[in-house]
Amino acid sequence: MTLDKDFARLYLLEPEATVVLIDIHPPFPDDIVSAFERLLKVKDILESPGLVVVGKKMVRKIKV
Repeated sequence: MTLDKDFARLYLLEPEATVVLIDIHPPFPDDIVSAFERLLKVKDILESPGLVVVGKKMVRKIKV
């Protein structure tokens, strides 16, 4: 899990990895906690590898 978009590119080098990018600006703690809670409600999104992008109002998966 990272706030750094460059570090999130790790999923390109590790095809078996799942990387969660928190894309919230400014990164206030309450917004990050809410986003993480929303991520946990989306079943199966973390089971397959790829990049998961979590924003203030969305969660999306980018598969490699």
